[in-house]
Amino acid sequence: MKNGLFVALLLMLSSTLLAQTEENNAFNSKGKSFIKLSFSDVRGSLGGNRLVDYLNLTTEFSYGKFVKDRFAIGASVKYGVDAGNVLRTNNFIRNISNEVSLSAFARYYMMKKNGLFVEAEYEKSLLFNTWDATGFKGTDFSSNVGLSLGYTFVMGKRKRWSIEPKYTHQFSTPNINFGVRHHSTFSIGVTHHFGGKKKEKIPSY
Repeated sequence: MKNGLFVALLLMLSSTLLAQTEENNAFNSKGKSFIKLSFSDVRGSLGGNRLVDYLNLTTEFSYGKFVKDRFAIGASVKYGVDAGNVLRTNNFIRNISNEVSLSAFARYYMMKKNGLFVEAEYEKSLLFNTWDATGFKGTDFSSNVGLSLGYTFVMGKRKRWSIEPKYTHQFSTPNINFGVRHHSTFSIGVTHHFGGKKKEKIPSY
């Protein structure tokens, strides 16, 4: 009887420690970090006297750290190529410009074991070789605010890699991106997760 009770208590203790270990090693637990490489494609059309046919291709590198369970903060570096037709004095001018951006973001996961997250970011961009409806502008700056909804698909037993599709709606200052003041972006990223608490050893008897 005593032996059976001891075995039952041991199993309960082992299950509790195992659950705590899995919780501590979740990809979005406090202390975990991640790096991500992603690509996005933005298309738009305004018409009128400003823009027809707008395209942006962007590569982004990000680093984030979970300061609380499910809540991470981080920063990103982006490089993009903008292409579009700017209408000026009834003539279309085909333009290609380059864009370098730095941004800070905050991410929150809805649930511990679910990859659905919301993200907010603030971005400062430097553009080269820009045009608008008044003509050539050269170098220009912009400030952008973005709100995103995404999902982290974790892969493998060790949960160190994931695929992240993300939808972003971004609001920009005027006269940026050929006059586009807001646009939507879909990106796909590959993420590596690392750090966090060390695994707790389950005692064996």
